[in-house]
Amino acid sequence: MPRLSTLHLVSQNTDVTAPLSISELTCPALSELHTDAASFIDIFRERRAYWLYDLDLRLTKFKPADPKEGIDPVELLDYLCELSQNKKLWLDIEDVDFDFDTSPTALPSHVILMNLEGFGLHDLKESFVSLICGIVHSPDLEQIEISRCGISSSVLLLRMMQGFEGWKVYIEDCPGFNDWVLGAMAFSCKGEQQIACPSIASLEIKGCTFSHDALKYMCEMRLGVGAIEELDVSNAVFPLEEHLGKWFEENVESFSWELREIDGSGEESPLI
Repeated sequence: MPRLSTLHLVSQNTDVTAPLSISELTCPALSELHTDAASFIDIFRERRAYWLYDLDLRLTKFKPADPKEGIDPVELLDYLCELSQNKKLWLDIEDVDFDFDTSPTALPSHVILMNLEGFGLHDLKESFVSLICGIVHSPDLEQIEISRCGISSSVLLLRMMQGFEGWKVYIEDCPGFNDWVLGAMAFSCKGEQQIACPSIASLEIKGCTFSHDALKYMCEMRLGVGAIEELDVSNAVFPLEEHLGKWFEENVESFSWELREIDGSGEESPLI
């Protein structure tokens, strides 16, 4: 398949643990690959994949019935790191079950995710998020998306964002994104009070927990030194006070604040 540029090899049965039956994947023009995480490992384990260009890689749902048949997180990260050494990646991982019982607690020193341009983690457990974020060393990383991972640790979120020099962050349903994290985004302890995440211009937050004043304080402290130019808050529990709304409209180029939707029964929809 010398001209194939896009391949979506996504199984409808996401609990199947049988190895992928494919002799090889030789697609020199491939630039977009979507496949379940287990099939990705099968392809790389046998060294049956070949392509020339940078890759948009989405690893999709894999949830075996037996938790012991979950993916070895170290093996997956090892293959991803190997791929990232020679190719620029836009990486998304979504709704994958891992078996941490048979995996070592520490990763080998050579396991480093390089050359990431975009990075998204969706519907994953905090243990894997912590593991993968600890090996990302990609100065060209432009965007981070973390959604529905239920991250409760503010420290984990801050470690993930502290060295980020890209321009956009999307956070959804992460209880750990709180006033403490916003305060740390206003100041950094590195160097001479250099502001944290200096290049972030776009911040999108859905279903997170923080105070209105803390968000204003963070944006205000960054004015002129890494200002937030786009701020989109949705699924908010409480309306924004009028004076705060006016401040954001005057000081943020693009600003929106949307309340959590109410379903037909009059009940608030849960955070999703």
